[in-house]
Amino acid sequence: MTVRLQDPEGLHVRNAARIFAAAGDLNAKIRLCLGEKTARADHILELMAMEARAGDFIEIQACGEDAEQAVKTIAQILQK
Repeated sequence: MTVRLQDPEGLHVRNAARIFAAAGDLNAKIRLCLGEKTARADHILELMAMEARAGDFIEIQACGEDAEQAVKTIAQILQK
């Protein structure tokens, strides 16, 4: 699923922490992609290194038992 990052401040530490926490609660491997940059959802520094800005389109990929829920949860965080 690809979503548009809505937060005017981009993917800042607060949102990265929310994604990190959500990833820890789900049985899935989650990866976010922004062009050539990718980040594992359970690695805050990788998320921050993406340097995603408001309006960027981020692809969310997940596999595992909770993959569908993981994609929905991360999408909600990015679209707030």
